[in-house]
Amino acid sequence: MSTTALAATGGPQSLIARVAERFAVEPNRMLGTLKATAFRQTGRDAQDPTNEQMMALLIVADQYGLNPFTRELYAFPDKQRGIVPIVSVDGWIRIINQHPSYDGLDWRASEDWVRQDDDARPCPTWIECIIHRRDHDHPTVIREYLDECYRPAFVGKSRDAAGGSYTVPGPWQSHTKRMLRHKALIQCARVAFGFAGIFDPDEGDRIIEGRIVREAPERPTRRAPARLSGGAGTLETVEGTIEHEAGQALAGDAPAPEAGSAAPVPEPASTPADPEEAPSEQPTAADLVAMAGEAPTPEHLAEVEDLARAIPKKDRNRVLDAIADARRRMEGEALE
Repeated sequence: MSTTALAATGGPQSLIARVAERFAVEPNRMLGTLKATAFRQTGRDAQDPTNEQMMALLIVADQYGLNPFTRELYAFPDKQRGIVPIVSVDGWIRIINQHPSYDGLDWRASEDWVRQDDDARPCPTWIECIIHRRDHDHPTVIREYLDECYRPAFVGKSRDAAGGSYTVPGPWQSHTKRMLRHKALIQCARVAFGFAGIFDPDEGDRIIEGRIVREAPERPTRRAPARLSGGAGTLETVEGTIEHEAGQALAGDAPAPEAGSAAPVPEPASTPADPEEAPSEQPTAADLVAMAGEAPTPEHLAEVEDLARAIPKKDRNRVLDAIADARRRMEGEALE
């Protein structure tokens, strides 16, 4: 059924018209815009979400009064051809403040501060959110602990001769206290008001990662896919990291020298060095291609795309192609 037919049918049309009227847009134009913005679509072969998925998104938007055009609400497909509705922190704040029984909130935090790892900022070991309701005698108090919520930075192993590693920090590293406060606020709102069926962005990432954990072998390590042979990477998951062993060396790559052996003779100065094989703190194009293939979530792919801006354009296009392939793969896995 086309978008036009969906908007013209008798049953669901009332919902579409109601949501469209709220934003003062035409129903058909609204659906087309939402399909392009509220669902993550990348690559030339990306498929539009189904009308059923769009209806599910509109039901959530209508039920909670959220604005998908300002990214208060967006979604990605799940394996049952439904959706996983993601509500941004701004969206959560909106539905909390709009609830008729909401009567303010308070915060408490531990006096003990820790750094969960070397990448994170100091943070209280726990933060409590206290939400008051006009129709309840007692407030709702929820405490969230840093060690249960924290997500380590994404770590990858470089493919250059030095064999080093690099770290891609995320919001849990740069804004540790804020992220823990958001987790306490959202969990407390769920208990206080019974919000169900919606997730925050951090939970959305963990849903994707949880699929990877369930589908991965039980062994502590596994072979990297053949198309990544010659590289090594670390894939972040809910329960830690799954380290990928290096496959066989790429054709033309020199084998790593054994312990005690002489260092390889460098190329003559007149021969330009391959930028992908030169040791560097900046991830090479080959590193970024490997990271794209191993990235567990679209957010990690966005971080790889940011890193690609620092490499030459001729190599950047190869990385962007790998990112597009990885996004199509994620969308395909979500629909299986």
